[in-house]
Amino acid sequence: MHPNGKAHGGSAILIKSTIKHYQSQPHCKDYIQATNVVVSAGVSDITISSLYCPPRHTIKEQHFNDYFKTLGKRFIAAGDYNAKHTFWGSRLTLPRGRELLKSAQSGHMNIISTGQPTYWPTDKDKIPDIVDFCIFKGIANTNISCSSCWDLSSDHSPILVEITAEIKLLGDVPYIINVLTGPYFVPSPTRHSAYLLLFKQRRHCGCC
Repeated sequence: MHPNGKAHGGSAILIKSTIKHYQSQPHCKDYIQATNVVVSAGVSDITISSLYCPPRHTIKEQHFNDYFKTLGKRFIAAGDYNAKHTFWGSRLTLPRGRELLKSAQSGHMNIISTGQPTYWPTDKDKIPDIVDFCIFKGIANTNISCSSCWDLSSDHSPILVEITAEIKLLGDVPYIINVLTGPYFVPSPTRHSAYLLLFKQRRHCGCC
C-alpha cells in the first residue's frame, strides 16, 4: 500500500485463505505506509500490520502515536521502520529511533528483534544494521519470539515472528556492536525486505 499508488515502497500482507480475517483501514501517509489485517485469534482479535517507513522523512513521536492508535488494543506491527536504536540491538541510536522508542514506551508497547542485521547495504562503506523489527501490544512477552530468516533475496533479510500458546523463554537481545571488539558482521546468504508471521493453533486453547 503506497499513498500515490505507484509501484515502489509501500507494504503488503499475504495471508492464508483458511485463516479467518478481514482487512482494516490502511495507514496511508508518506512517512508511514501500513497494510492492516484483523485476524480472529480465539479470545480476542489481533491486528497484523505490515509497515514501511521511508528513510527520507522526519517522523516524530506523535506521528508514531497516531499510527499505533489505529491498531487497537492488541496488535503486531512489523516491518521496515528505518529506525535505529541500541534498545532493539542497532549499532547506534539516531533521532527517529529515539522518537519511536518514546512512542512505544508511552503506549506501553513491547519491541522484539532478532539482534542480527536485517539491512545489508550494497555500498561497501556502509555497515549492516537492524531496521526491521516488531512492536506489539496485548500479547505476553513469553508467547512471542523472533528469529532471522535467510530464504529470500534482497538487501533486507526477513524476520520470523512466531506466536504460540506455549511460553517462550526469551534471552537478552544480542547486539551487533561491542565496546571491546567494535562492529561485526553476520554473513547473509540471501536478503529480503519482509517478515513472516506464524500462528500455531493449539487444540482446547482459546488463544493463538
